[in-house]
Amino acid sequence: MDEAILNRLLRRYAALCRSKRIFLKPNIPRLKYLDAHSQIAHEAADESSVLMIYDDTFFRNCSNGILIAKEAMYGRGRGGSRFIWDFLNDRNIELNGDGLYIDDTFVMSFRYLKRLERENILSFARDIQALYLGRPVPSLERRRPEAIEHGDPLKGLHPFEALGALDGAGQETGEASAGAGPEVLILEDPDRKP
Repeated sequence: MDEAILNRLLRRYAALCRSKRIFLKPNIPRLKYLDAHSQIAHEAADESSVLMIYDDTFFRNCSNGILIAKEAMYGRGRGGSRFIWDFLNDRNIELNGDGLYIDDTFVMSFRYLKRLERENILSFARDIQALYLGRPVPSLERRRPEAIEHGDPLKGLHPFEALGALDGAGQETGEASAGAGPEVLILEDPDRKP
């Protein structure tokens, strides 16, 4: 696994994942790791392979949540059922509402995260899978020219990157690239009085 790309991904998702329930390497507290290892992923190799922990519990004791390691994503839902998404398998994993599904089978729900944060966790897991398998990392690839030719200039961009890809008139600027951070548009209100 390419450590330079891994570190780039960790920095990128650290900027995107703002929830106090998401912990990314190297900012995973030892106690959080021990809780997640004992509750969610007994099978996870060692502390050095753990890249992300999501704690989906009210008391934040990691009895439910997700642990993403270099080789797999481990999880435990509210009913105590566990799941493992081994990155060697090309299984279909997707979000539907607040539920996480593997091969159309419900495995857990996210109770404390907003939609974008749920998508970021899944996107991070897919990126780590690609890196583990030696494939191009989806969130670091540049947009394909054929996507622009077919009328979808934002195809394949992360939502924050899509914000930077268009100017105010909705025209493509060509300035968005993989790894670009979020841009903030400040609009002035003409009716606002000083």
